[in-house]
Formats: sequence, structure tokens, C-alpha cells
Amino acid sequence: MRLLHPLLGILMLDKEALTALQQAAEVLIHDSAPGMVMGDMPTFLKKVERGDMHIDATAGSIVKISVHNFVSYARFHQRVCKLLEQLKILDKVTSLSLVNFRLMSGKMPDKKNLNRPYATTKTHLDVWSGEPADIAHVWVALFGDVTNTTMELFEPPDAIFQEKWFKTLDQYDQGEKLPKMKQIKLKHQIGQVILFDGACPHKTSLLNGQPRVSFDVKLCRKKMAATQSFASAYVTTDQFEEIFNNGKIG
Repeated sequence: MRLLHPLLGILMLDKEALTALQQAAEVLIHDSAPGMVMGDMPTFLKKVERGDMHIDATAGSIVKISVHNFVSYARFHQRVCKLLEQLKILDKVTSLSLVNFRLMSGKMPDKKNLNRPYATTKTHLDVWSGEPADIAHVWVALFGDVTNTTMELFEPPDAIFQEKWFKTLDQYDQGEKLPKMKQIKLKHQIGQVILFDGACPHKTSLLNGQPRVSFDVKLCRKKMAATQSFASAYVTTDQFEEIFNNGKIG
């Protein structure tokens, strides 16, 4: 793994690992979108862009799980867990969230969507929406436009390492006003695993591009001593490196 920041690292999946994830993702999409033809993802994404193909998803573009796609979602989830096992991550965490499987449009959503309390287009920490304070994120793009339909990450300012930054809020807009932050330069690629600490401010970036298929999952770390404050837990970056530096895929 290559660290771009003490709290953020990347690695590239090898062809075998990426293909396995893409195949599982395509089956899940097929079971979620009636009429989708297997083996023709570019055409499917073009139909999504034109509005000719629809998948039932949340306002945050997470594909909803139903009786029709439950089995394929479970298999995709299993594939992600296998990846985390190969990366030697599972033995360093106490738990992980359900995998969020997203089909993200490249178009900016309407005002109602943008005004949602926890809209991911707003710069935020997930802990503000009630996530655990010890989380780390795994984010991987599998298909589509990762240049214009992407995610931005920022270097957390020193001021963020205070307990008040890690409280649950009613909406992201209630978060402390972040000072001007330096964006972490990152060239997104299909099959690139982005691993980042929950203290890294981030947001969805939509630049009028094409649709993107990705997944993300949150991990809770073992080494979060009960006596530690939120701040000290995040500042101790060796915890982050210990979790992820063993990643050897790619």
C-alpha cells in the first residue's frame, strides 16, 4: 500500500481480484435492473445516463436490497469480505458495516436531494451521522466514470482533533465550520482501493460526468483503547498503518 497521507493510503487490485469483484457486481446489477444484459456494462451505463434504465436506490445512490437481488447482494458481500481477508484486514477489526453498493449518476441531484441532512455531496465526517468514532473506510470503483463522478478527500486540519468534531449531529450543516482544507491529490482509477481514516473529511464530487459503480464499507478497529479520547485515537496514525500496511494485492 502507498500512503498519500498519514490517514489515507491506496493500492491497486490485481486483475484476478478486480475481475472477481466486477463479475459479482454485474450479477447484482442484473438482478437489480430488469432488462440489463449481462456482459455489456458500457451500454447499461449509457442507458442509465439517458434515463432508459432504472435501479431502485436510496437518495445516496445505494442500491436497495430486495427479494429479487438479495442472493446476489449476499454473494457480492462475501466477495468483498474475501478481499478484506486477502488484504489481512479482517483480523485487525472488530466489525464491519454492510457493504454499500452504489450506482452513482454523474449529474448533480435536484435541490431536494442536495438539502438532505446527510447528503454526501457536503464535506463531512461519517461520525456526524452517527457512525462509530473508530471507523476506517474502504472505497473501490468498479465501472464507469471515475474522473468526473468521484470522491474528494481532504487533509484534516489540526482543529478537527477535538472531541466536539466527533459528535453525532442532526445534519452535516451543523458541523463545525471547517477551515480551508487542502485537498489530497488522488488520481482515481477503476480497481483502486482507497483506505482512509474516519477523520478525513470527504464528499461526493459530481462534475456532470457519466455514471459510476462503486462500493464502500466501514471498519471498526480493534486497537481503540477505552481510555483514549477520540482525538488521540485518530492522531495515533500507526494504528491506521498497522491495519492497512499488510495489503499485498496488486
